[in-house]
Amino acid sequence: MSIMNFKHLFLGVLILLANSAQAQSNDSILNTKDSLLQNTSADSILQNGAASQVNHVKKESRPATLFIYRPGAFIGAAVGYDLYKGDKVICRVRNKSKYQINIDEEGIIELWAKTEKKKTIQIFIEPGQSYYLKCGIVMGAFVGRPEMTIVSKEQGESDIAKIKD
Repeated sequence: MSIMNFKHLFLGVLILLANSAQAQSNDSILNTKDSLLQNTSADSILQNGAASQVNHVKKESRPATLFIYRPGAFIGAAVGYDLYKGDKVICRVRNKSKYQINIDEEGIIELWAKTEKKKTIQIFIEPGQSYYLKCGIVMGAFVGRPEMTIVSKEQGESDIAKIKD
């Protein structure tokens, strides 16, 4: 298990503990969770099954911004796919496409796409923050399969600037 995957698993377990231990020292657990989230550079991705049990919380604050993009590539250029949040399509991911989506929820959201195989990604959303989801296609047996990765703000902005409107 890589350090990054361990970090995400550890963060997911802490979030679960923070939500289930409300009767026991809520303040110290939540402060620990908040401190870890602020000090973890890869806190936006939680790609483990346990994280999906955390509840979403709607709050009255600034929405988070999710930038979704797919740079141009020759391989799989003709293949597009719908990107879902829950059971709702939020955009159609095509070669050389970009989207800006506001997310009003706080907590873990799950995005997914499917061609011949389903691919999911979980993102820990905080109000007012920006997230960059780089999409692509990897070759499958018959059709290209969706690929999704959270990238840094610097990489996301640079990649998006190269996509013509």
